Amino acid sequence: MSEDDAVLHPPSSPGAACTAVTPTQRLQTLRTLCNGDSHELPERRVALYVRGEVGREGEADAVFARLRGYAERRGWEVGAEYQEVDGFFPSGSAPAWEAVRLGVATGFVHGVLTVDRGHLDPDDQVYEDEIRAVCEGTGFLVLLVPETAADTTPYRP
Repeated sequence: MSEDDAVLHPPSSPGAACTAVTPTQRLQTLRTLCNGDSHELPERRVALYVRGEVGREGEADAVFARLRGYAERRGWEVGAEYQEVDGFFPSGSAPAWEAVRLGVATGFVHGVLTVDRGHLDPDDQVYEDEIRAVCEGTGFLVLLVPETAADTTPYRP
């Protein structure tokens, strides 16, 4: 990590040294804080969101199956499934993602479950804006693969 990429966080106790946090760690912390404990509550209804590539749309079935299994183990109801296909829209203007955000904002679903951040947006600022948009009110965003454990390449089955 270069010095330009690091963000210094104040020490947690007096006299302790500041710690450097990568942008990825900062985004994971932001998502965790925004989620609070709302995703820990039972009887949550979630939207599943998968972003794929043109010509590989059929692979989404395996990804949705994995997400459904996770939701079932948590006791969550799947309220809707959304699939985005890259190549038809510029970054930050995905129609299926807009429908997911609307579902959270209107209370149709309580949160969003996706595989990793690569299914949302690889740009740090756009991703941060999406975290904040979903987490307004009581919404939450859960990733199967946390930011610090993944690159920004979407999961492939």
